[in-house]
Amino acid sequence: MIFPEYPGTVLKLGSTGNDVLIMQDCIDTIIEKYPFYNNIAGDGIFGNETKMAVESFQALVGLEKDGVIGNKTWNSVLSLANFFSNS
Repeated sequence: MIFPEYPGTVLKLGSTGNDVLIMQDCIDTIIEKYPFYNNIAGDGIFGNETKMAVESFQALVGLEKDGVIGNKTWNSVLSLANFFSNS
């Protein structure tokens, strides 16, 4: 599976668009294999549900738990989603 590089823009509460949808889908892929949170809606809207899932993911992998998707969180999510989608 090929994933896009970090878009250079922090994704946070209120963000919308394809990059948010990519993260939501990747987080759901991880949740299916490693249930650290409930599945989230893949709607391209970074709402409270997505923020809480991001915070849970960040805590799980030892990143700063800030609920935003910057470069480190983006790459960690993609790396783990890629691993699980290929296993």
